[in-house]
Amino acid sequence: RSRSHEISMQIIGGMYPSEPTAELLERTEAYLASLPEDAAALYRQIAEARDGVARALKVQAADI
Repeated sequence: RSRSHEISMQIIGGMYPSEPTAELLERTEAYLASLPEDAAALYRQIAEARDGVARALKVQAADI
């Protein structure tokens, strides 16, 4: 991985909300849908964060 990729992952990780909610998942999906096609790297990084939220929500639902 390049240094710029690592830096961008740290920025996204630091700025992306850590509390998993259905609203966060919906808003992330909407944001990803609005990204231009030439933003593939940004899309991938935010999609990874979205996937973490989706997994956390599934675990929370299973615990109830």
